[in-house]
Amino acid sequence: MPLRLKQILTDNFTNQTDEIRNIPHSCCNNSIEVFNFDSIKDQFCDLLGFNERTRSCDCLYINSSGTKMIFIEMKDFEDSLIHNRGRYSKFSEYLKAFKRKINDFQLDDKIIDSYALVLSIAGYYNVDRTFYSSILNINNKIIKYFILVNINHSDYITISLSTLDSIASRHEYRFISGNTAIITENEFCSYLGTI
Repeated sequence: MPLRLKQILTDNFTNQTDEIRNIPHSCCNNSIEVFNFDSIKDQFCDLLGFNERTRSCDCLYINSSGTKMIFIEMKDFEDSLIHNRGRYSKFSEYLKAFKRKINDFQLDDKIIDSYALVLSIAGYYNVDRTFYSSILNINNKIIKYFILVNINHSDYITISLSTLDSIASRHEYRFISGNTAIITENEFCSYLGTI
């Protein structure tokens, strides 16, 4: 079913694909081709005459066989708390500060709005009903949500621990919470090799 969405995005939106490293605010050096989902969101809102913009993930990857969709939000932590760890006297203070930073990204809103945007685009372009049954299935294994970060492994562990409860508890729906992960660029590329 994502293959149909891929065709719709390719046929109806201009300048929609690019290498992931060229997406604005990218923290990835890879040449994997993705849809610039922020640009698609803006074009779709213009098409419908919406003045107020929703949030969206940075990009969308649909594999070549059209069986998987991955929403990608990229976060560059180069100048963030990771590199200022020394200003916190206790590690617990650092984790709390990092958790606040993650919450400021409003990732849950971006994921839900991106999902709604896909459904809206599908409806606008009269996609077959089977698309909805596959996308809305509670046991959905088609859609993943990755927060792609540019950090080393020890900081990755810190992020994972500090955000574990917020990612799991802030999403009310299993199809979102069960398929959300914070990953590094290397892990992302490894994952793409398995689908």
